[in-house]
Amino acid sequence: MFDWSGLLVRRSLSVGLLFVLIALQISLQAQELAQENPTAGTIRGTLRDDDGNPVEGARVFFGSNATETRGVTRSGKDGSYVTETGPPAIYT
Repeated sequence: MFDWSGLLVRRSLSVGLLFVLIALQISLQAQELAQENPTAGTIRGTLRDDDGNPVEGARVFFGSNATETRGVTRSGKDGSYVTETGPPAIYT
């Protein structure tokens, strides 16, 4: 006589594992697409003078005609700046 109960348990585990692997693959693909097509982001940079010293307190204006996004930020002590979050576009 053959014991089918062990076979059913193994098949059930195999189907469950397959489902987990497919879900993981879909999740990883979604993360890759999100990185390639972000819905928002920031602009970062560092301002330095001609001698290479950081420029503190400079106003950095940014904008995009395509999204009608405009803003301003200031550079910190180390010359770095970060803009507020905005939609993907070409900024000046």
